[in-house]
Amino acid sequence: MAIAIALSDTIPMRLGLLAVAYVGIAFVVHDALHRHLVDSVRSRHVAEELALQLNRFLADRDPATQLLNRRSFIGTLDAVLAERPDRSVHVEVANVRRLTAINELYGEQFGDALIAHVGRCLAAIDPDRGFAARLSGDEFALVVLGGDLDLSIRSAAAGTFTWSGLTTTLDFSCATSHHAAVGSTAEGMVADAVFALRADGGDRASGRVPRSGD
Repeated sequence: MAIAIALSDTIPMRLGLLAVAYVGIAFVVHDALHRHLVDSVRSRHVAEELALQLNRFLADRDPATQLLNRRSFIGTLDAVLAERPDRSVHVEVANVRRLTAINELYGEQFGDALIAHVGRCLAAIDPDRGFAARLSGDEFALVVLGGDLDLSIRSAAAGTFTWSGLTTTLDFSCATSHHAAVGSTAEGMVADAVFALRADGGDRASGRVPRSGD
């Protein structure tokens, strides 16, 4: 009789312990699933944010050189002019000399490699000194900050270029527009430098370039 009573007391106790254990396991599993779900959502958000940042980066870049494209260059320069109205800023625009002849002589793949090389050289410029862009096919632009007279597209990229066993001399025709007048805009500075480059064949530095009707 005593044994039966002892068993009757032990079974409910064991069942209770099992119930507590199951509840504990359930909480652990629920917590693990919750953390996994939170981590999955966080990882997805991080991936989406990284993809968004990458898309923004690519939208601002020239695909062949990874330099700023014209639109992004203009916006960045306008921001610089707004933040530093009294600081010496000038824009240099340059064309690769003889690029058409180089393409005809060595092939377009060589020309593409040369353009990419120019991009790498300009991308290596210290951002505290200036920043560069590819405006169009063989046309590049450089913003020089702080009146750094030693910095130019020619000083950064001109020289001997070799690719796939072929060698040529890389040089540029250049023109510069200085930030001198209050209210100067990025579009105006680039237009002045481009105008000087195309009118005189480059190697011209000036303040505001006179135009017809001025």
